[in-house]
Amino acid sequence: MFKRFEMAAKILFSSGMNDSHSGNLSSREKDGIFITSRFAIPSQLKEQDMVLVDAEKAGETDGLASRDLPLHREIYKSTSAKAVMHAHLPNTMALSVTENRILPQDSKGQALFPQGLQILKPRQGAGNDELARMIAPSLNQPFGAVVMKGYGALVWAGSIEEALEIMTALEMSSKIWLLTKLVPQKQPQGHVQSHGQRGGFDHRKRSAIPPGIGVMDRRSGLSSFNRRDKNR
Repeated sequence: MFKRFEMAAKILFSSGMNDSHSGNLSSREKDGIFITSRFAIPSQLKEQDMVLVDAEKAGETDGLASRDLPLHREIYKSTSAKAVMHAHLPNTMALSVTENRILPQDSKGQALFPQGLQILKPRQGAGNDELARMIAPSLNQPFGAVVMKGYGALVWAGSIEEALEIMTALEMSSKIWLLTKLVPQKQPQGHVQSHGQRGGFDHRKRSAIPPGIGVMDRRSGLSSFNRRDKNR
């Protein structure tokens, strides 16, 4: 199990989805939860960084576990998930400042989140117990994700590998959507340009983003993760 934790933590760090010390992982094991320690450096995870706690009630090892333990417990209590993952996805967090919902423009993101993904807006300084209450209404699917402004994303799934796929797909969808917002939109036909000519896009206004990044028209909400529906 440690090798799977280590693999996921390294991918999240090397992909820029966590800094050296951020993020946490857990796995449900019968009546217990293996979760990364609050003293761990996820980018250099060690076997002793895995802490076993009770799945439902507080115990003596809680003080060693990640401070996000209340969130992990809430997810395991409300779903059939076997793994939970938290990451500080930069593109997703950037969108959470101005948007109320993540709306994937790519086919895989739309398959995973066909109704989009609501962004929760906790008050500044909200504690983990309060965050756990906030995410509770979103835990109506066996597998899924939540995004919280200023906090990042929480993903739950049937395994560490599945949680990693959902997490990285969410960040890729956010990155694509953020890039499309930087692409100049073509003006309607017949629009009069400032130089007096009719036409569409004004080619004098050049963008640093290369042309050809498309925007898909489908709009998407939170749905359960279904391997048969997604594109790989």
